[in-house]
Amino acid sequence: MQKRKNGKIITVNFDASLLKNLDHYANLKGQTRTMALERIVSQHLEAEAKAQNQG
Repeated sequence: MQKRKNGKIITVNFDASLLKNLDHYANLKGQTRTMALERIVSQHLEAEAKAQNQG
């Protein structure tokens, strides 16, 4: 069992097809849906910050 992290719970209403794609992605990566979503959001935010710093 994973150690609980210091986080906040959010509620999100996803389109069913997007959620299906997220679940497929998470399974391919061997991650939980939460881990996959955190990874995707983190990578996106880092890329956005990098793009703003270069512009």
